[in-house]
Amino acid sequence: MITKEYFEAWINIAGVITGLLLVFIFTPFYMNSGKAALLRCKILYPDENPIFFIKSSMLQSIIITALFGAFLGTFILPFFIFEGLHSIRQVSVSTLWIYCFAFLIGLYGIFFRFNITYVLTDRGIRIISPYRILRPMFKEDFFIKYDDIKSVQLNKSFFMSRLLIHLKNDEIFRGLVGFVHLEKAEKIITDYMNKGV
Repeated sequence: MITKEYFEAWINIAGVITGLLLVFIFTPFYMNSGKAALLRCKILYPDENPIFFIKSSMLQSIIITALFGAFLGTFILPFFIFEGLHSIRQVSVSTLWIYCFAFLIGLYGIFFRFNITYVLTDRGIRIISPYRILRPMFKEDFFIKYDDIKSVQLNKSFFMSRLLIHLKNDEIFRGLVGFVHLEKAEKIITDYMNKGV
């Protein structure tokens, strides 16, 4: 038997530890994904010159990963450590399998989201999977030629910036949301549009 205070302290510490552990595991992948995507782009498209990559903010990636990892230590792990535990807030023994499944799906989703890498080449915009485990989720044949772009529009806000790409066929590509260095990407795209590539 343990006291409620001990248990609360334990799950708080466990949440911090699992949050930091997940950050330490995922951060090297986040840090390397841009370079890995540029290298893969050169291999897949040797006739194109990669110029710049667009990805999520490291700070945003680390914070979301830490919070997600904290959920593991606070709400899932205790069920495997303490005997006779029936519930922790909204998670109960009967719903634990749902949360475990959702955690695993979410873990892959976070890894996927923060490793999405767009590469600007001298021909256009591509999405490149930096790691083999993510390739089933990426549509690597995605390609927007600079010649097909009518205009680009950068919308900046305190919380999230987005770069809208208006195509000549009147479609709008809205995939560049929540990434960093979109100002530089806008300039590169505009420069290549003006060159008539």
